[in-house]
Amino acid sequence: MDLEEDLYNSIFTALKHPVRRRILRMLDEGASTYSEILKTLGVETGFLNYHLESLRGLITKNEEQRYCLSEFGEAAIRLMEGVEEPVARGSDSYVLLGRRFSKLRVLLSAVLVMVVLSGVLVYVNYNMSRNRDNALGWTLLQSRGYIGESSSILGHFIETGIVEYEGLQVLRDDLHQYLRLLRVVKSLDQKHGDHWREIDEAMYSLMDFTGEIRRLIKDGGGTNSGNLTIQAAEVSALLEVKEDLDSVYASLYSAEIVVGAHPKVVLRDSIMNSAVNAASEMEDHLSSIYDVFNIERIR
Repeated sequence: MDLEEDLYNSIFTALKHPVRRRILRMLDEGASTYSEILKTLGVETGFLNYHLESLRGLITKNEEQRYCLSEFGEAAIRLMEGVEEPVARGSDSYVLLGRRFSKLRVLLSAVLVMVVLSGVLVYVNYNMSRNRDNALGWTLLQSRGYIGESSSILGHFIETGIVEYEGLQVLRDDLHQYLRLLRVVKSLDQKHGDHWREIDEAMYSLMDFTGEIRRLIKDGGGTNSGNLTIQAAEVSALLEVKEDLDSVYASLYSAEIVVGAHPKVVLRDSIMNSAVNAASEMEDHLSSIYDVFNIERIR
């Protein structure tokens, strides 16, 4: 991945979470200490550390060791303003089908619809052109960010020994987006259709498990903002799943991917076989993890 792709990935990954957008807005108003950010956001220390790590490249520290925006962070703020300023003009909300929606929500929904529709059109157009590799390459590069952040969140749970509800929601959002992109990949790379289906099944199993953990947190605390403290055996089981996910990542994204005027995507059978083996291992570990967490699996 080149510098330009790193920059775009950093900005888009940061902007997709409301807590990280709040941090950027706060620092746009002035440099802040760690304690000031923690007090303003009202989140736990471990989760703030995770968000600050996710903003790496967009924030930095000044001579007084206070957090402030980097040049890339200022670029991210300008991008946010480009979305939010049109919303600020006119009325604050719309009434649709008897329900009131904020302009920002309507705007983001419209953007999402356009993204979905454009994805369908891209698929059709690329099937009718010579640029199939470009579509496949871009989709794989985009999916890489989601699976990478999913691994980082699991790592945070393992390191702290706490599954935080908010982090769990981010993890589920990432997995959902990855599975959506995987459907496109399967359509574009029909040669490895069976491989992608097995990877798809493993990711759905991980999504199912996170859903059960979410239910466990709700049942235990009766709140959507609770946390789940995990013991040594549960940490060990979660670590096995993370290592399997990392192996899927390492296998798939070792492929040669070039996009642009001369696109090239080289997905060798050996790469796909390695990814499938790791996905199968993850399925096996996910099958046994329910007993470790003392969860009755609901199908």
